[in-house]
Amino acid sequence: MREHGKVFRLPEGVGGDDALAATAAVQKLRSRILADDLRALVGDFVALCTEADTTAILIHKDDPPEELDALLNNLVAQLGARYVDLVGRLGEHIRRNELGWS
Repeated sequence: MREHGKVFRLPEGVGGDDALAATAAVQKLRSRILADDLRALVGDFVALCTEADTTAILIHKDDPPEELDALLNNLVAQLGARYVDLVGRLGEHIRRNELGWS
């Protein structure tokens, strides 16, 4: 990854093939969802994942370790909460629209 004309190497496991494959799968999901509110939730989740995976690390790479640790813990908590909300909303949508449950 290039940063200000220099090469900057991301930490091991960040931005790798697995992350790209997961992002592609979620983007496919997003494109197939007809409900605007759910499509927006998936888009917000992908944006938060991108921020957590690379942007936050690049922006805060020179911060003291305890600040970076706190930032990452906060992002993990946000990801967990958003994931639970998103999966719950998707489940409700599928049960209501695909399975005909009320």
